[in-house]
Amino acid sequence: MILSFLTASGAPGATTCILGLALQWPRPILLLEASVGSPVLAGYCRGEIPHDRGLLGLLAGQRDNTLAVALELSAIRLPGINAHLVPGFTSHQQVQRGTKALWSDLIPLLQSVSAAGTDVMIDAGRYGQSAFPEPLLAASDHVLHVLRNDLPSVAAAARTVPAVQACLRDAPGSRVGAVVVGGQPPYAPAGVVDVLDVPLVAAVPFSPDHAETIRAGKQPPRGFERSALLVALAELGRNLNLYESPAQVSHV
Repeated sequence: MILSFLTASGAPGATTCILGLALQWPRPILLLEASVGSPVLAGYCRGEIPHDRGLLGLLAGQRDNTLAVALELSAIRLPGINAHLVPGFTSHQQVQRGTKALWSDLIPLLQSVSAAGTDVMIDAGRYGQSAFPEPLLAASDHVLHVLRNDLPSVAAAARTVPAVQACLRDAPGSRVGAVVVGGQPPYAPAGVVDVLDVPLVAAVPFSPDHAETIRAGKQPPRGFERSALLVALAELGRNLNLYESPAQVSHV
């Protein structure tokens, strides 16, 4: 399975959702940060693992026709999760014109990784950013748009969703769905997806203390394992694992 996560604006919690899923995922994971920076190394790993490899190494492997080897060498084993991470670029200056070709060349490799039993999770970052990985979206089984349930987030997503759907027009096996972070006020998740006209794949509660435990590697508060956040992310994982086609993902 290949999953892509994207956002339209701000920091709605995509990294937290990805890591929260990974903590409870039933199979090994390859997490690819397809953007600049590494929220996982800086946050979850608390800066204790150096950001000395990642996408730049993949670009070098692409030029040398050794991309498969570069992918293996660029993956870092994450502590506490059955996952390896390919970190993003370390600076905007590293993003090159050949990045779009890199995404396309990565597709068969990621498909091979998935077929061998390791699921791929792609943190695509903010839609429209430099070197946004559009080709990887079309190769994904599920494309998940993570957003908050406030007006700025919904307005930004309303501009982004049609463009993302256009990316998937020639990829009938892929479909975009929404992961809405936040409860009822100001907008209920069901109302948010009605505006966006996409399926609601999961409604995730806004829980800053529990989210910081995941995102920033902080000490878990009491009851963390039974928190509504982890319960919601576990439900998201069950939904994604239950259906082979995103068109079959039910509203939750």
